[in-house]
Amino acid sequence: MGFGLARGPGGGHRKRRPLTVPPWLSRFTGRFTLEDVEAVTGPDAVLEDLSSLVDKSLVMKEDARGVACYRLHETMRAYAARRLDEAGDKVAVERRCTDYYVQTAQCMALQAS
Repeated sequence: MGFGLARGPGGGHRKRRPLTVPPWLSRFTGRFTLEDVEAVTGPDAVLEDLSSLVDKSLVMKEDARGVACYRLHETMRAYAARRLDEAGDKVAVERRCTDYYVQTAQCMALQAS
């Protein structure tokens, strides 16, 4: 990915920074919570990363029944998926997501019975 040129303050050109969407975000479709992300990636700086992405309007934050939820723009999700594929981490991240959601579903089933 190359750097593009953008107009900076005063009309001069400056280098545009590449997008910094964590590749693992591509595995989340629709809404996801901080707990979902931490379960898949680990707790290291996840809230800080998500807050930064919300500030840049790359991730949308919304409230669902009193729980903070996030959604990734589809264009950004596709970009992150390509980066995940290029990094060779797709299978490992998908496995962690699957394990987490299977465990979550099993817990919910036990609570419902």
